Amino acid sequence: MGNRTLKAGLFAALAAGALWVLPMSAWAAPVFPEGISADGESLAGKTWEDALHTAEEKVKDQAGTSVALTIEDKKAETTAGELGFHWSNQDEAEKELKSYVGGSLIRQYMNKKDLEKAPVDVSIKTAADPDKIRDFVDTHCDGVLAQPQDASIRRENGAFVITESVLGKVVDADATASALDTAFEGLKDSNGEISVQAVIIEEQPAITSDDLKTIEDVLGTCTTDFSSSGAARSTNLAVGAGKINGRVLMPGEVISGYECLQPFTLENGYKTAAAYENGQVVDSIGGGVCQIATTLYDAALQAEMEIVQRQNHSMIVTYVKPSMDAAIAGTYKDIKIKNNYSLKTYKIKYNIKKLVEDNHIDILCIQEHCEESHLDSITIQQKFGLPNRCVFFNRQTAWANFGISIYSHYPIIRYGKINFNSEKNNSMWADILVREDTIRVFNNHLQTTDVSINGKKYEEYKSVKDWKGQARTLVNIVEQLKDNFIIRANQAIQVRNIIDTTRYPVIVCGDFNDTPVSFAYNHIAGNSLTDGFRDRGKGYGHSFNGIKGLLRIDFISYDKSFTGLVYDSPRLPWSDHNPIIMKIKLKTTSR
Repeated sequence: MGNRTLKAGLFAALAAGALWVLPMSAWAAPVFPEGISADGESLAGKTWEDALHTAEEKVKDQAGTSVALTIEDKKAETTAGELGFHWSNQDEAEKELKSYVGGSLIRQYMNKKDLEKAPVDVSIKTAADPDKIRDFVDTHCDGVLAQPQDASIRRENGAFVITESVLGKVVDADATASALDTAFEGLKDSNGEISVQAVIIEEQPAITSDDLKTIEDVLGTCTTDFSSSGAARSTNLAVGAGKINGRVLMPGEVISGYECLQPFTLENGYKTAAAYENGQVVDSIGGGVCQIATTLYDAALQAEMEIVQRQNHSMIVTYVKPSMDAAIAGTYKDIKIKNNYSLKTYKIKYNIKKLVEDNHIDILCIQEHCEESHLDSITIQQKFGLPNRCVFFNRQTAWANFGISIYSHYPIIRYGKINFNSEKNNSMWADILVREDTIRVFNNHLQTTDVSINGKKYEEYKSVKDWKGQARTLVNIVEQLKDNFIIRANQAIQVRNIIDTTRYPVIVCGDFNDTPVSFAYNHIAGNSLTDGFRDRGKGYGHSFNGIKGLLRIDFISYDKSFTGLVYDSPRLPWSDHNPIIMKIKLKTTSR
């Protein structure tokens, strides 16, 4: 009996203990313990709903932050909310916060102990809508800044007068939008305002003053005689020439003789003089101006410009040879000429000439020679600033010729081609008379690696994670590299064989498409040639700007007849190769 009473009392006590604990978890809403905060604000004692409401209200308050975008002296204003400001990591933050509120007694106890040791602050991240930011920037930055102005050129008193180009100022929309986006990261420390300066960049005009300064050469001339003309016809020639004189025809532009010279009226200064009409000589206002059209036509032919329209007279004229005339009669007979050159072409040629002049270059070797097919060799030599040249073309198209060339200040007495039977690669040599001495210069362009197509295929396979395609392409690249190594080796043997038979002092240069550890380089160098870079160069000495500037594949070498003085390889924007400039002295002379 006593035992049963004791057991009942123990059960009652345990039951009572259970009833004392249960109301804390079962009847009251769970709250956050001490040590948990959100963006620095303590959540201790708050329910989940209260904490969530607090975070949402904080984001809502921040959405009212004023945003100012300054574009020079103008300002565009909006609010963070209008730019799509929102709680960007809400899902992640809610998941982390929920792990610290409610749960079993054991979980609550463990959270409490963990937070006592290491308090947790959950980050509330915010952001704006990138599309709305970009729309805001595009709307308020459009048409605000100055447009670039092209340089212009005119002819006055026998000289060119250049009107300077003007840089434009343009808002870099991408950079400005990025700056705004970054500013939102510091919104909580912004004191209720975000202010961002628009990123303004300079925009180059299509035609700069420097471009026009390269216009300095005479491309073509023509002179016709009118000494036998009467007073009226002479007046017409003077009036017409005055209307066309000084006009500048920019690249791509077309000039019309009729548009320049008309109207053919007494009020416009013309007089009545003899003219051709349907095989007869008649009196006509402006008679004789066709001689201006003819002179212009022949000068354009000399300059190798494009003739858009030209018609002959109905009878033979006396001031030029037959078929060399050009007539003007209304709009159905006209002389129209197009400037088919480009500023870029002139600029590059000018820069090469400037390179030659600035560095006092006597011999210039070009491996990938390209010249427009309509240009004559004399014109090209003038533009390069060196009077003598030899060139071999291994590929010719309708618009350009491609090959390898040597230009020289000194006479070239003989030259020859080392035929590789290739459309892309060749070597050549030239014997050059340097005062009393003859030297032989070798210019080489050895087999290229030519892996660009397979390289593109590899990148395509890589982008779609086609591992088999990548593997096949790598095999093709390796095989291609192997084949080209063999080709370059055979070319090097050809070059070396001619070097060995040469009785003159030797300079060897060119694009070897291979490194100083290659067979091609070492076989050509042999035991007789000194590498100019190793002799007088400094630093790493790369010559090829691709592959992160790691390769030296362009060389100038010379035999024992020369002493190396200075080596230079300046970086220039014209090519993926840096030029190599070497000053050397022939030992057998005092020079």
